Amino acid sequence: MRVYRFDGAGCAGFPADPLVGIPEGMPFLLDDAGVPVRVVNRWLRSLPTSGAPAPKTWVAYAGDVKAWVGFLEKRGVDVLDDRSVLREAVAAYHGERRMGPLAGRLDNSSWARAISSISSFYEWAESEGLIDGTPFSYRLQAIRGSDGASRVVRRNLAAARRAKRHVSVRWLEQDFLDLFVEVGLAGMLPDGGDDPAFRGREPARNAAAGELATTSGLRAQEFSSLLVWEVPPPPPDEPPVVPLAVPGVIAKGGKSRSSWVSPRALRRLDSYLKLERPLSVAACLWRPAGEALVVSEPDRLGDGSTGGGCAGTG
Repeated sequence: MRVYRFDGAGCAGFPADPLVGIPEGMPFLLDDAGVPVRVVNRWLRSLPTSGAPAPKTWVAYAGDVKAWVGFLEKRGVDVLDDRSVLREAVAAYHGERRMGPLAGRLDNSSWARAISSISSFYEWAESEGLIDGTPFSYRLQAIRGSDGASRVVRRNLAAARRAKRHVSVRWLEQDFLDLFVEVGLAGMLPDGGDDPAFRGREPARNAAAGELATTSGLRAQEFSSLLVWEVPPPPPDEPPVVPLAVPGVIAKGGKSRSSWVSPRALRRLDSYLKLERPLSVAACLWRPAGEALVVSEPDRLGDGSTGGGCAGTG
């Protein structure tokens, strides 16, 4: 069994005009004898009007259901068999794809998508009167949105529960963090010498910015929009951390907040800004083709600007 994709240009010689109402790139299944798997192909053609308008989704769903149909064929089970038979097949499929040989296992996200695809097929088949009920069990679950409103969703119990994004975050231990900054970004060898094979540019800038990013607690959007005037100067003493004000214009939700940064990161960044950055800027030959944006009297709260912009807030 294989998945193919519809090519309208290849059907131009057929007498029907238009041939059929099939979207370009729509996948379809043919068995090993070249016979269409009609019930699956009917379901695939319904996807554009069933909440799956993206061609990539069609192909992914087709691949998931193809694997499921192939598994059923090996067990001598029809794709529209009795519900009790299909429920047993679902359990066996879980055992093979989640706990079977490593080469055929699916991770959490791939398994969840496969169950979503197969469940979508059987929900369609039930609505078409082809089966009496889907081979899955569901549970109603109330969830609360960011606006505080609650809604009830139906969760397929066969799908593996996926951890929230913050649970999957992996932290670098200090020795690996130092290796990343000093060797990976600064172009140095583990013994502290220069790496002759390093081909990066501006290693001092890379290392200073990398240490600031990894020790400041800034979000990606905040770090990428931070201006040099918004970075606090290095402290004269040695406190554990230094407060770092995050302006509302770059913070999430437009709300100002405070973060923290290590004194060592501030000293390294300050050294780069005072020594190497002026040299790099002076050596830059690029100049704007049109009217330049001139920034005057910048500070941590804003600046006055002329030319291409107006008074800014940093």
